[in-house]
Amino acid sequence: MDAAGRILEWNRAAALTFGYAREEVMGRDLADTIVPACSRQDHRDGLARFLQTGDGPLVGARTELSAIHRDGYEFPVEISIACDASADGGAPTFHAFLHDISERRLSENVLAAVRSVTTAMARADTPEQALEALLDRLGRDMQWDVGGFWATAGDGMLELAAGWRRDRVDATEFERLSRQLRLEAGAGLPGLALERGEPVWIDDYPADPGMLRARAARTAGLHSAVAVPATREGEVVGVIEFLSADVRVRDRAAVGALATVGGHIGELLGVLEERHALLRRLETLALTDQLTGLPNRRAWEDTLARELARAARDALPACIAVLDIDAFKRYNDERGHLAGDALLSQAAEAWRTQLRGGDVLARYGGDEFAALIPGRALETAVVVVERLRRAAPEGCTCSAGVAMWDGAETAVDLFGRADAALYVAKQSGRNQLAAAS
Repeated sequence: MDAAGRILEWNRAAALTFGYAREEVMGRDLADTIVPACSRQDHRDGLARFLQTGDGPLVGARTELSAIHRDGYEFPVEISIACDASADGGAPTFHAFLHDISERRLSENVLAAVRSVTTAMARADTPEQALEALLDRLGRDMQWDVGGFWATAGDGMLELAAGWRRDRVDATEFERLSRQLRLEAGAGLPGLALERGEPVWIDDYPADPGMLRARAARTAGLHSAVAVPATREGEVVGVIEFLSADVRVRDRAAVGALATVGGHIGELLGVLEERHALLRRLETLALTDQLTGLPNRRAWEDTLARELARAARDALPACIAVLDIDAFKRYNDERGHLAGDALLSQAAEAWRTQLRGGDVLARYGGDEFAALIPGRALETAVVVVERLRRAAPEGCTCSAGVAMWDGAETAVDLFGRADAALYVAKQSGRNQLAAAS
């Protein structure tokens, strides 16, 4: 390069690296040819400063910079610049020796991205938390501003499962629109990645007529974007999407890193989903009576505490009932435990069908059941519980005690009053209902 920044020589390796033949570039401005647009002014200012002062931090040093290929993509190079001063005091010339370090940078980016993914996944308890942490780590590490994970639904459509953005952009409208959309293959940026099964890069998202959220992206000041499929066992299970407030030239190392971790994300999400589903099943089992399928005592106590708190907040009444099958021990002794279990199951099913959606029926223990009737006064609750009592399976009778929460007592005290009313009903001859005063 001469002192005016024009190309003086261009060897075969340069032609292979940048895509220009020697005859195409001789005499051209070097900055306009291989320097990314965002760095051209810095290049020219640095050259001018060196010619005036002899001070140039890049001269005589080995430095990593970004260069731009003829095809428009940006890639990293390692460069060493030497200055050849003219013997007669004329203008100097500059010689640059460089090589493409894309493969090395790709490896570094892949390692960093995989580290971000595994760290986010390892610290998350649910798939939703994992996706939010994943977008945050990848987005910040790779200098994006807005991100999203689009999951494939059962019908093959894409839906936004998680979103993320940095504080420097206001993408409220863009996020709202994204959450409203369901994208088929080929629709919008995520749909293109789903259809092609490979990364899709958009230099300027708002300027592309095929982008469904172009207007919202323009309002948010977003420009360059990338979407990468997340796969599991070769199938696309979602699409990772990132957008930047800057206009970025396609970075092969960044895209390659995202493409590589796409498979890791899909597989790790699968493991998380399976683990989460197992934990939900275990939690359900822990709160369910195995014989009747009703909530068990632990679930009853949790639900009662929650409903009493809501009743206090909303100033609503709440009633509970304790039901007991009369002479169940004798029935069990005479007919056997299998018959007793069958009777309990029949009673649970009969009573469950008599309750409305907001009511709760639980097996408290043995042959004792508990019913929660929120939002109803004692008189109405008595009618409901009497209907339950009369729905007992044929061949048996049932006794019940009902109590209405006084607005201050504990759940234990409320249950104690209902249980005491049940005792009164039993002592009064069974097959009847008693209400606590």
